[in-house]
Amino acid sequence: MDLSSHTPKHSPALRLIFPDQSPSLFEAQARRAVADENRHAADLASSDGDLRKIFALRASQMLEGGRAAIMPPESRRMLVGEARRFGLRAFEANLIIAIVQDGARRGQSPVSAATAELIGVIPTQRRREAKQLLAQRLIVAALMGVGLLTILIRWISG
Repeated sequence: MDLSSHTPKHSPALRLIFPDQSPSLFEAQARRAVADENRHAADLASSDGDLRKIFALRASQMLEGGRAAIMPPESRRMLVGEARRFGLRAFEANLIIAIVQDGARRGQSPVSAATAELIGVIPTQRRREAKQLLAQRLIVAALMGVGLLTILIRWISG
């Protein structure tokens, strides 16, 4: 059986990279650029602040009646549904809508500094997760402390 007829004529070239060899300058720059771009993209994708601002702009587009800043119930329901799909809670979505309505009644843009400052106060999923993680770590540390204290007391008394 002749195996040479089954092997491809143009096999891809393999290159060995040894750990003691540093990458070329071009390769190092390319890796750094990719890492920087990934960090930047991660900041954009997970930035809850930007999500709140985008939702505020969307809410301002749905307002009717000029400075009266009226939002029909069906528009509000649709917006809150969109916000939930983006990861905001219904309460947060309604709060952003109220801030945008109040700003519109005062003649402020949804991207004004005053409106952005109020929207920035609204808690985000990232903040809630960080607080939950901190609470979990504190509970684990307290339980470990109690366990170590119990072991120490038994060792001393026993």
